[in-house]
Amino acid sequence: MNAHVFTTIASVSSFNGVRIITNSTNVHVVGSIVRNGLSSLNITWTSPLLENAGLYKCEVNEINELGKPITYDDTGSVAVNELTIDAVFSEIIKLKNRLEQINLNCVTSHEIEITEINRLKQNISVLVNQTSLLKDICETELVHVQDLESQNKLQLTSVENSVQSLTLKQDEMHGKWNASKNEYFISSERFSDKVYLLSRESVFFYPTFAQSLCALHGGYLVEVNTQAEFDFLKQFIRTYGSHFEHVYTGGTDENHEGVWLYRHSQTPVVPFWAPGEPNNDNKNFDENCEEFHKDLQWSMNDLQCSFPNSTVSGFICEVPV
Repeated sequence: MNAHVFTTIASVSSFNGVRIITNSTNVHVVGSIVRNGLSSLNITWTSPLLENAGLYKCEVNEINELGKPITYDDTGSVAVNELTIDAVFSEIIKLKNRLEQINLNCVTSHEIEITEINRLKQNISVLVNQTSLLKDICETELVHVQDLESQNKLQLTSVENSVQSLTLKQDEMHGKWNASKNEYFISSERFSDKVYLLSRESVFFYPTFAQSLCALHGGYLVEVNTQAEFDFLKQFIRTYGSHFEHVYTGGTDENHEGVWLYRHSQTPVVPFWAPGEPNNDNKNFDENCEEFHKDLQWSMNDLQCSFPNSTVSGFICEVPV
């Protein structure tokens, strides 16, 4: 009996994995090598033909514990089932059912697509209507904004004219203010961060009136806080106020006898008193106001706070700059 000649179809190994050796495109092969486990190689004819029937051999090659190659093999037959009318008819029925299922799926898919297309058309129609509505709203708002812009331009022009008019009035008032200051006061040079305004003429002195005039020009009745400031003011008064006998400051003890405070800051008066002052020695009036006194070399003295029809008294303002 002649030995059967086998043709290698596929193989699997630890090195190369699964390999299909036959040229047939009608075969599907899977397999794996598992150490200390079950290895496998499965061959499937995807569309079996008569020529695929026959004797098959499975051969396993390995190295034993002694390092020698050993081979195991086994054979099996693949028989051909006889084709019957019933089998053919059964396959035709299967194919027919499959075709109907495919057609049904196609119809269903087509219906779904039509439904989706109709839904998209409706959405597009809604969006078109909304866009048209938004366009109308935007056009209306644009007209409204343009009207507001025109109104704002008119208002801005009016405001600019008002500002220009106020600026002119401010300049006019500033000019009058400077004229008033120059008419009623003599201004000192800057000392530290202040200038001082000495009244030009003898006036009826009353503290609140003098304080108001100082405030009108941005200041208050003078507050003498340092020796340098005291010396500067005495020299200023000697130069420009020698016609006065009294030049009032912001110092007073009207609220509490003997407690001298500055009217503006309400801080204690710094003592630059002449010797023996303050003494409150006027029998007819309380001497509750501080003044530079000419007969005391322009040192500080306490004096009554009002001089009706006075021709000898002035006052001095302190203006921060």
